[in-house]
Amino acid sequence: MTSALGFEIPSDPTMLIVTVLAGVAIFFTYNFLFAFGPDKTKDGLSFPPEPPGKHWLWGHAPLLPNDGTHFDLKFLEMAQQMNNASVFTVQLPMIKRMIIEADPDIIHHITVSKNYHKSWTYKFLIFGPQSIVRTHGDEWLVQRKTFVFGFTPTYLKDMVTTMCSKLERYLKALDQDATNARTPASDMLHRAQIFTSDVIVQVALGEDWGDSYDEKSDFLENIGNPYLAGFGNKQTSKLMEARSWLNEMAFLSSALMNHPLANIFGFAERQRLKELTKQVNELFGDVLERRLNEFKTDEGKMDVPAGKDICSLAIATMKKESGGKTFSLSPEEKINVIEQLKTFYFAGNDTTATTIAWASWLLSQHPEVMTKLRKELDQKKIFKGLKNDNAIEGLAKNGPTYDQLNNCPYLDAVIKETLRLYPPASTGRYVADPEESYNNQYKLGGAVLYVNPFIMHRLPQYWENPNDFLPDRFVGLTPDMYSHKFLPFSKGKRDCLGKYFAMIEAKLAVAALVQRYDMTCYDEKETVGARITSYPIGGAKVYLNLRSSPGK
Repeated sequence: MTSALGFEIPSDPTMLIVTVLAGVAIFFTYNFLFAFGPDKTKDGLSFPPEPPGKHWLWGHAPLLPNDGTHFDLKFLEMAQQMNNASVFTVQLPMIKRMIIEADPDIIHHITVSKNYHKSWTYKFLIFGPQSIVRTHGDEWLVQRKTFVFGFTPTYLKDMVTTMCSKLERYLKALDQDATNARTPASDMLHRAQIFTSDVIVQVALGEDWGDSYDEKSDFLENIGNPYLAGFGNKQTSKLMEARSWLNEMAFLSSALMNHPLANIFGFAERQRLKELTKQVNELFGDVLERRLNEFKTDEGKMDVPAGKDICSLAIATMKKESGGKTFSLSPEEKINVIEQLKTFYFAGNDTTATTIAWASWLLSQHPEVMTKLRKELDQKKIFKGLKNDNAIEGLAKNGPTYDQLNNCPYLDAVIKETLRLYPPASTGRYVADPEESYNNQYKLGGAVLYVNPFIMHRLPQYWENPNDFLPDRFVGLTPDMYSHKFLPFSKGKRDCLGKYFAMIEAKLAVAALVQRYDMTCYDEKETVGARITSYPIGGAKVYLNLRSSPGK
């Protein structure tokens, strides 16, 4: 028997009663004995104010959406109800107090000045306990040092050619949408996810898993109800198989995170998550073994030739650190690397794909921005002839360079404005010390600190006309002029490792889309959904027309 949330419920009546009573006992014990703790410091400082409507037992949980839309939409509404409050507290079962942080100064205090540890809520993420997203201290420092070179501008300059070769596949698939009369509109999220998956597999893993643009996506078919059968089915390409598994894992993780009782009754979800984790670990474990085998042919070589993948670069770094000619990884070290590869795959394709999709959707509604962007791209000779029918061929050789793309200030502004309106992710921190406070104003200790760029980017005290798509607001500004109030990649030592990767990939894709297609919005009421990252629920669909032959 399955509950409305998809949780597997024991069919035996006795077992059902025992399970319910045990769950209720655990829930009440946790909530009333451990959850909230002291609400003031010894100096009398209190937590930030709370929005109205709190339930005596469930806290603010009943106010949150249960239709798949992102919690941040409700948190923004709460902030607006509290006179555009930039910091406030919500109480949620099993999570204790959560302080919603959208004040640039407090966020700087949390992420830079203090650099608080990541929140315990990260245990629900799919990457694994040794993922660089979750680790702290020396363990995190070693991981960052091992993998950081593969995400630096120096390395990425050589990878733009690889990205352009994947761009050929991406544009050919979109051309089919544009010329197929039976295609009502292009699902820009789905198309972008395959493109960014294709890129990260090649750049990070050193492999080509096929383009799979013509394959049916279980994720898209079941997006309204992630508990329906069909997730994780065998796909005809390895790329789609990996995407299917990871998308299901993302939904299951979100369910366990968002539903307090899921951790008590979600037997089937937890078991399925274990099964998927085993499959994904085996998939990425095989990748790691293939890269390790390449090193066995030359035991004395300590470096990797330029242009190698991020996984091989990391192996080379570990090999160099070992100090000897012989080199091997222990099972524990292999798991560590596998969990980083999973992290890079998911974070490296999902977040950038949503940015490309949102940018397409926004540009389709703002032809004046599209015109201005095309003018800059033509002047800079970025994909200038791409509107011609056969221009896709040879992009790997004739595409723009890293420096050329970064020398387009308006293109940079379009991507940043997209990220301002639709940041793909937030960050959670935690302060264990119950006496910890901020600037003698608020108590922070004992609460999850939810650093929320979505709210901060839409508050009028920080941004003029915050809900409008206005790329010009970024033109002529240096990063230090807006850095504290613009937070798509977090800040401080724990900022996003892939921020340069994401920006150059998004710039490349958006520049190509703008130069090759005219775009018309399919649904102006697109909204933000929640998995582990945010995403456009309807796929940010647009109608595409080739500029070389307008009309389908």
